[in-house]
Amino acid sequence: SSRQSPQDLPCGHAIHAHCFRKLAGFDYRCPICKKTVVSASSMSATWGARARDIELQPMPTDLARTVTIICNDCERRSDNRQWHFLGVQCPGCSSFNTALDDATPPTIE
Repeated sequence: SSRQSPQDLPCGHAIHAHCFRKLAGFDYRCPICKKTVVSASSMSATWGARARDIELQPMPTDLARTVTIICNDCERRSDNRQWHFLGVQCPGCSSFNTALDDATPPTIE
């Protein structure tokens, strides 16, 4: 039972307001569920820039592989996504807030 004011996040979790301000300085995700806590319109420029960076820097063929991801934002599971060290974009919501699905080993092409 804290006396500090809470900050309600869009995902439904709450965090101390001062902790949220600190978190916002280095991360855009809820520390509990990893959903993006910044508005989609705010992140669209970031995701667009990331997609352009990936296009400009293709993976070398010896490192190319496909992976299965789970999107932390829309919770969609997507198979056969091209892995890139800058991130893997969700085909459902266009977010790069994704994680590799450990249940499926990567396929090296």
